[in-house]
Amino acid sequence: NGDTDMACDYIATAWAVSAINATTDPQYDWAPWTIKAPDGEQTAGFLTKYDTTPGMFFVTVKGAGHMVPQWKPQAAFEMLGRFLAGKRMTDGVADGELGVVV
Repeated sequence: NGDTDMACDYIATAWAVSAINATTDPQYDWAPWTIKAPDGEQTAGFLTKYDTTPGMFFVTVKGAGHMVPQWKPQAAFEMLGRFLAGKRMTDGVADGELGVVV
């Protein structure tokens, strides 16, 4: 979710995801996720990991509206790439932390 999206705001989506009553991983409860930018590491948004099989994440993208790739292409690319490659969502390190991104 883009955190400036007024059509499908991240608060309502977070409530919907919470309605499944999955346990939150305390290490990844609203944890920042970062990307490398020309001027250093930047916080791209926040994520919550749920203890489900195969795993589920709720991820926000800072400063993005409804069309995340249009507003924040680098963050969108990194998020999708990490998911597809099975990399850790917080920093992109390859550790096999697979999951479903919501």
